[in-house]
Amino acid sequence: MALTPDRGFPVIFGHAVPADAERGSGKAIQLRVFVHAVAARKGKEGGATLLIHETARALVEAAPHHEYVFCLDASLEIDLPEEVRRIDAPLKNAYERLKWDNHSYSEILVREGADISLALLGYGAMRPPVPRVCMLPDSTYFCRFAGFNRSLTARALIRARAQLLRRVAMSSAVLVVPSQAMADGVAADYGLRVPIKLLRYGSDAEHVEPSAKPWDEPVRILYVSQLQPHKAHINLVPLARALEDMDLDFEITICANPADNPRLAAQLKDAMRTRGISGRFRNLADLPRSDLDRLFGESDCFVYPSLCESFGFPMIEATSAGMPVVAAGTAINREMLGPGAFYFPPLEPEAGAEKIRQLADNGLERAEMVVQAQRHQERILPSWKQYGEELVEIIEAAASH
Repeated sequence: MALTPDRGFPVIFGHAVPADAERGSGKAIQLRVFVHAVAARKGKEGGATLLIHETARALVEAAPHHEYVFCLDASLEIDLPEEVRRIDAPLKNAYERLKWDNHSYSEILVREGADISLALLGYGAMRPPVPRVCMLPDSTYFCRFAGFNRSLTARALIRARAQLLRRVAMSSAVLVVPSQAMADGVAADYGLRVPIKLLRYGSDAEHVEPSAKPWDEPVRILYVSQLQPHKAHINLVPLARALEDMDLDFEITICANPADNPRLAAQLKDAMRTRGISGRFRNLADLPRSDLDRLFGESDCFVYPSLCESFGFPMIEATSAGMPVVAAGTAINREMLGPGAFYFPPLEPEAGAEKIRQLADNGLERAEMVVQAQRHQERILPSWKQYGEELVEIIEAAASH
């Protein structure tokens, strides 16, 4: 079922309600908004850290009369606006987190007099003591490729977490998803017992004009993503092997911290060695996020083999930096890049090598493709300011019920 955003009118309990409908006098009301985001922790930041930072900033800008309290893992290092209060959760393992979600967090909400809870990263108490807006940023639980390159034990764990997330979602006032592809997956899995709101994340990036100049060799190919099975780093190996067979001189840079998944790191290293292409890869495992802009600017082409995404921040950043993107042809990748990318069958990375070879030979086609992607994103993505305003409307409407 296709769901479309209804800007300015949050969907609550299956119908659209103007944001001020329940306020009576129309005056600004003050809410104590508690944001649950303990799933992000040091070493596992990824797009979650960016989402937490930008959401905090956008909420304060959109509705400074509300009070915002962010509950975060104690290990997470992140800058928050000075208007935001932080509560640390010292969590060491999944059991402690489950206990904190369902007991400690609920106690905090009651003790602090919270008006509403925002589950920014999807999880939270199965029976919250206050109304909850549940944002679902992880598509792994709704993706047909979720089991890719995972053990049977890991697949079983995903199924267990999916059931937990379902219980959290079903006890929420509204579900918020960042993409149409995600909305379709959630609607198919959950039905419409809880209303679903499409709210794409914001983008304020200034677009760099793409270049049609010939690429110098080696061609600098970039992939930025956490080292997790569904991110499909392993598919870069046959892609690289195919590029070698095409006699293209290239280097693939990845930013994959082995600590994120030691098993995958060893598997990837072994596959590179077996296929004889280890020298084609460079891994900037500890690159600070502040250096990513420089890395995007130094690269020629962005490859995105990821199989499960809810939004895909790196694709947006690559396009903004003026880079052409060659991506797995999943629904979410097509939604975010539109006609401005080359796609390959998700499980046939060798076909991606053919697309890179085609781009290497045609600078004008590269530049036009990037322009199309940039225009597409300008059309479908809100600014972070607009994102904050719409999220505040959703929060206020849910709290009024």
